[in-house]
Amino acid sequence: MKWLNDPFRGFLTLYGLLIVISIIFLFFAKQNLNDWFLEKSARPLLDAQLTIIENKWSNEGPSLTRRYLKQNAATLFDYQLSKPTTSKSLSCCTSNKEKHHKTIPENKEERNHHFTINTLTKGETTEHSATIATILPAGNYWQQLTISINLDYFQEQFSSFNVLIYTIVTILLLGYLIALLAINKIKRRLVDINQTSQVIRKLNDLTQTIPADNLTGPLAETIEQLNLMLMDIQHSVDMTKQQANNIAHDLRTPLTMVYNKVQLLSAQHPDLAELEVLLGKLLNTFNLLLRIHRLESNGESAKLTRLPLNDIVNNVTDLYLPVLEEKEQVLTYKIDGNIKVLASADLLFQAICNVVDNASKFSPKHAQIEIFAEQKNSSVSLFIADQSGGVNRQEQQKLCDKFYRSDSSRHSNGNGLGLSFVRAAIERMGGTLSITNRTTNGKRGLSVQITLTC
Repeated sequence: MKWLNDPFRGFLTLYGLLIVISIIFLFFAKQNLNDWFLEKSARPLLDAQLTIIENKWSNEGPSLTRRYLKQNAATLFDYQLSKPTTSKSLSCCTSNKEKHHKTIPENKEERNHHFTINTLTKGETTEHSATIATILPAGNYWQQLTISINLDYFQEQFSSFNVLIYTIVTILLLGYLIALLAINKIKRRLVDINQTSQVIRKLNDLTQTIPADNLTGPLAETIEQLNLMLMDIQHSVDMTKQQANNIAHDLRTPLTMVYNKVQLLSAQHPDLAELEVLLGKLLNTFNLLLRIHRLESNGESAKLTRLPLNDIVNNVTDLYLPVLEEKEQVLTYKIDGNIKVLASADLLFQAICNVVDNASKFSPKHAQIEIFAEQKNSSVSLFIADQSGGVNRQEQQKLCDKFYRSDSSRHSNGNGLGLSFVRAAIERMGGTLSITNRTTNGKRGLSVQITLTC
């Protein structure tokens, strides 16, 4: 019964079930109503007509009654008189007899003959007619009168009820269709909200807004409130970034002055050498943080040109070859020399260096690092895979956050800004960055994918 947890699906299912039950009930009740309608309309008319004729036969005599039957034969009633007979054992008079004790002569002169009227209250009913019969005295003889009523006339009258049933069924089905269209329209709006949320999470872009075109009512108010909330969050994030940037900018100048003085004094006082190294790392952190801010706020221009990707990767491997040899790690790469990407040489080189540095830093000795590229349509994806052991999915979303360091990297050198710079640089060049777990030559690790326009 998990489908009941979805209110839209549950509503449509229950509504559709009620419609099916209603349609079955209507068509089942249709036949019963038809029988009831005939029983309450055709049968009473037939009985009333028989009573009228019996009264005429008794009061006006057989001759006038026969003339009346000929003149009044119509499409509704049909009259049949049997041949006169002296036998009272007629086939139609075997049951249900009602006796009316009256003296009925064949003619006005036949005063001495007394007869009894024997009536069948119900006769045979077929698909198109219902009959009733009676035995009438005619002088010294008897005649059987059979009256039939045309049921087709009543069926035509009942057809208006059929139209009502079909109308109700049509309205029910139309209501289901309208409900389905309305729910699908609401779902499309919810899909817009979900897609916007996914874009915000994927691109970390709070400037996205949920479309609310041609929409009014509570759902429009909800979307408006969500957009206002996104604007407030974006404003708060911008203020926080700006404050952090201002602090870093204000501290960089005095920190640079202190670093320069310590650098001069360390030549005369060797004890200051360690302080010089710490101040140098701190100054690099401030400089990198400020550069990331410039990249994110479009404060740093990036001159994009079509560059051979193989040349950039060659320069990176040449730079990190001594580091890899020291840890006895193997770096292999295979990139088509014809592949070119639209990028800034400085930003792309620094971004790949940061990724390779992380891959070497967090992979064990004798680990393998692979670099390869794939070109699809108008984009090129560069993959850098290692054997570092990988991280869980929750951590993957945080690796590019500023100053974030996973538990496995707490004891290693770094400031937690490497991948933050990579993401800012790649997005500044119009590309995307994604990080997933990947198995390289049987060992689990991370795979960093950089996608750029070719």
